[in-house]
Amino acid sequence: MVRVTYLRDDAGYDDDGNKITGKPVVCLAFEHEKGSDTFKYQMAVLHPKEKCLKKLATAIAIGRLNKRPIQLSVPTDLDDFKLNVPTLCKIAMARNIVSNPASPKRAVKVASMWGPV
Repeated sequence: MVRVTYLRDDAGYDDDGNKITGKPVVCLAFEHEKGSDTFKYQMAVLHPKEKCLKKLATAIAIGRLNKRPIQLSVPTDLDDFKLNVPTLCKIAMARNIVSNPASPKRAVKVASMWGPV
């Protein structure tokens, strides 16, 4: 089953100290088979001057996943945190984006803010 998630920019806080949800920057499509220690993913980076079109970003990310999947291992160094597999996959994707010199700069910026990268 293909899952889709978004990495968002850090929108900060309003005048009352309430956290404001950031805007989607990276759409991640990933697929993990239960019991497997690997998964595959792909992404679509949204343009900063365009309105976020989640359906389009999702279609692009899934299309790339089907044509050119990136294979990763589910992280095992975070077992102490008792995180679920989708969260572990999201951390692995963020780590991969940050460490890959070919990743778009916008993707690297938001991926570096997400979790224990």
